[in-house]
Parts: sequence; structure tokens; C-alpha cells
Amino acid sequence: MSTEVVWFRRDLRLHDLPTLSSAADAHRVVALFVLDDTLATPGPRSTFLLRCLRALDHDLDGRLLVVRGDPAVVVPRVAREFDARAVHVSADHAPYGSRRDRAVETALGDVSMVRTGSPYAVSPGRVLKNDGTPYRVFTPFRRAWLDHGWRSPAKTDASTAAWLDPDGADLRVEIPDIPHDTDVTLPPAGEDAALRRWREFLDDGLERYDTDRDRPDLDGTSRMSAALKFGCVHPRTLLHDLRGRSDSGATTFRSELCWRDFYATCFTIAPTPRTATTTSASTPSATTRAPTPNAPSPHGSRAAPDSRSSTPACGNCSPKGGCTTGCG
Repeated sequence: MSTEVVWFRRDLRLHDLPTLSSAADAHRVVALFVLDDTLATPGPRSTFLLRCLRALDHDLDGRLLVVRGDPAVVVPRVAREFDARAVHVSADHAPYGSRRDRAVETALGDVSMVRTGSPYAVSPGRVLKNDGTPYRVFTPFRRAWLDHGWRSPAKTDASTAAWLDPDGADLRVEIPDIPHDTDVTLPPAGEDAALRRWREFLDDGLERYDTDRDRPDLDGTSRMSAALKFGCVHPRTLLHDLRGRSDSGATTFRSELCWRDFYATCFTIAPTPRTATTTSASTPSATTRAPTPNAPSPHGSRAAPDSRSSTPACGNCSPKGGCTTGCG
């Protein structure tokens, strides 16, 4: 019986997760999360992460294998323990994530590391200028991004994979207790909470987002940032729900999601702030927001939202049916 591993990172959900489609043919699938000490800084971020892990473990009926340590050491050990033939991940384009994944891939040896999808609506490197070089200015990037389009949400859920019960696994640890001493009010964690909040925002908030998001006296933001950061929801899911809408609120929110992709591209072409030459009137930072479009931007005729676009194929693409996992 074939066994494969799905290593969760910034994709703590089960719906619209191309990684699951990639592992769906395996007889048994290990759901893995690594508590990486390099990223374990106490505070609101870690508290929210632990809450997300508990929610994911609940959605997997307690079958999430949580281990602690250096991913380059513990991921190969898990693969060997379960005699896994592949480890499936969503591609990580951030500097640390890229270095970590290269180290893990080397340590895995003959075990394949399969990258499918990413945390972005359109993965870095897919939206390029006509000369094949990356955009360094946001406005033309946004036009090209809208013309490029994005794929429909991947049709996955908890039943997509045959999850293995990891009870008794050598490296398994309990999900750490969640500290209660944070003085920061955190949003509800997990995929169900993220989707619930998104539906609330769609019903009451999106139509005023263009103006209210800049009003400190109003609750005018989407409050989706943390869920997007940890992958409790994929931006492609949100964009799918915005299809056909060209009002100012939807146009602005779509532009904000585009800014996430542009910022990821900045890391890809200029990994450190010292070397970044990207401009959008200013160099992007963690607190910079996307410039508001002057008017609703119609999707170009070349590739509307959810359409398939002429991007490099992943290993799951077929000439006849296209990509079956939503790799874009």
C-alpha cells in the first residue's frame, strides 16, 4: 500500500487545497505539521497558529501528526517511519521557506518532494512582462495580473485523502497548550471561522470597503489577513466569490489581493529590502497597501477570473484536461 505525506505549512485548511488533489491517489496519507523552532516566537502569532492547528486537527478527526524540530531532520524521519514515497507541499516562495524546502528536499533523498500550488492567487514568476522579466511597478503588474486570471478553487475536502491515524508515531507531540495571557484580541482561528467571517464580510462590508477601510472609527476592514497568512482560506476562494463584480468595494478588495502577489514577487526578484528596487510610488513594506484603482478594472479578454491561462504546467497537468489540481 502506498503512503504519502502532506506537510501543512501556510495552508491550514482542507478545502481548495491543490496539495490534497496531488496526494489523492495514495492508499494512505499522513497529515504532518512541524513545529519549527526557527519560527517559534511567543506572542499573538504563535497563539493564533496553535488555535489553527487545533482546528485543523479537529477537522481531521484527530489525525494531524504534529512533530517538533528542524524540518530537514524530522520530515525525512517521518517519511522513513511510514515508508512514504512522496512528501506533498504548497510551494513557499519566501526566503526562509525556500531555503528550508531545499534543505528538506536534499535530506529526503529518494523520496520525492512534490510542490503543488502556493499561498498566492497567481504564483510568483507567472505574471511577467513581454520581455520575460518581472514587474517592478504595481499598476502595470495589476493590469497584467487581471489579464492573466486565476484558476477555479480546487475541489478538495477532508474526504479527498485517505488519512492515516498517526497514533504511536515516534516523533509525535501534543499540540502545545494555548497561552491565555495575550492582551491582543485575536480573530477566531481555523478554516470554518475564516469562511464564516468571509461570508459576513460579503453580506455586510464589502460594498463599503473602498471607503470604510481607511476610517479608524469604523469596523471597515475585512479582518481576513490572519486567515490568509496561515492559509485558513486561499485567496483564490475569495476571488472566485468576487467573480462578476465590478463595484468599487470588490474592485478595491481584488486589488488588495493582487498586492499580496506583487509583494511575493518582490521577494522572488529582490529577496532582501537592501536590494529591492520595486516601486509603486514607494517600495512595498509590510504595512503598505495597494494603490486604490481609479475606476473598476474589467478583466481583460485574454483570461477572465477562474479561466485557465497559458502558464507552465505542473506535474498534474494533462494536454487534454489541463491542470487537475489548480496549480496556478
